[in-house]
Amino acid sequence: MALTEMARPGLTAVERDNLRVSLSQRRQELHAALDLYEEANISAAPRAALARRTRDAIVDIDAALAILHKTGYGLCKRCRRALPIVGLKVRLLEMRCRDCERLEPTETHKPQAPK
Repeated sequence: MALTEMARPGLTAVERDNLRVSLSQRRQELHAALDLYEEANISAAPRAALARRTRDAIVDIDAALAILHKTGYGLCKRCRRALPIVGLKVRLLEMRCRDCERLEPTETHKPQAPK
């Protein structure tokens, strides 16, 4: 990673705009998919599962759009290195780089202790 990338204060205005457009387009696609699930000739349980995952993805997109304007969006919360834009498009609410994630996994990724 180049030094200039490591030191940047989050996303540039152009990167923010591009990400906002991508997220908005994806949100529209997911809403269209929800409509298709209603029309699809599949049993109720798989349709409900698809709809639930799609709604969860829409919630993640809405959350990312809500915090996209913040200065630190796009920086690792631990080491402050720039996160790859491609990664932000895939993992919208990603807040740590891979190196920091390996050092200290998030709660959702930590193995459960035996009871």
